[in-house]
Amino acid sequence: MWVDWDFPYMPRTGEYVNGWIWIESEHLNMSEVEDLITEEGKAFRKKRKLTMKSFLYEIGIENNQIGSLCYYKNDRGGLDIHLHIS
Repeated sequence: MWVDWDFPYMPRTGEYVNGWIWIESEHLNMSEVEDLITEEGKAFRKKRKLTMKSFLYEIGIENNQIGSLCYYKNDRGGLDIHLHIS
């Protein structure tokens, strides 16, 4: 998963971050994410009666290590920072 990072600190590659960092960042469009969930994931969510945020947190516990960082210049003259979380 790629995450748009706009927090005041920079994690390092190999570090672990809590799943709530990207779930609560409001960069995720929940309806778009729901469309990407596999049938197995939808069945798991339904069986456990999880809200979308709770379901994403379950995933975030397993997928929470920073794999790489990418920096892109944006139109405002600053940098956009994107993380690859695996």
